[in-house]
Amino acid sequence: MASFAVARSAARVRHREHGSGGARGPGARRGSAGARDRPGDLDTVADDCVTAFLSALDDSLWLLAEAQRAPSCAFENAARPQDHITDLRRLVHRLQGLLLRWEEVPPQAPRGL
Repeated sequence: MASFAVARSAARVRHREHGSGGARGPGARRGSAGARDRPGDLDTVADDCVTAFLSALDDSLWLLAEAQRAPSCAFENAARPQDHITDLRRLVHRLQGLLLRWEEVPPQAPRGL
C-alpha cells in the first residue's frame, strides 16, 4: 500500500506541474466574458468539464501503472484477478458507450468568428 501512496503523491505533483488540461492547465484565467485570456482559446465550461474528466482518467491509469511497478501491487499478486477483470470490462464498456455518444455529436462551427 505504501507504493500506491507514493505513486499517488507523484501523480499529484505531476498534476500541479502540468495542470489538469496539459499545457493549458486549471490555472488559465477567464476574462469577464468567460473566454480564456489567451487569444483563440474559446473553451466553454463543458470543455473544462470534459478536460477535467479525461485528465482524472489519465492520472488514474498512470497511478495504477506506477503503483504496479512494486511487486506487492502487481496484478499478478491479486487474490481475486477475475473479479478485477470483470470490473475493468464493465468500466471499458461504459467508456466505449461514452465514446460512441461523443462521436455522434455533430461538429460545431467555430464560435466568435
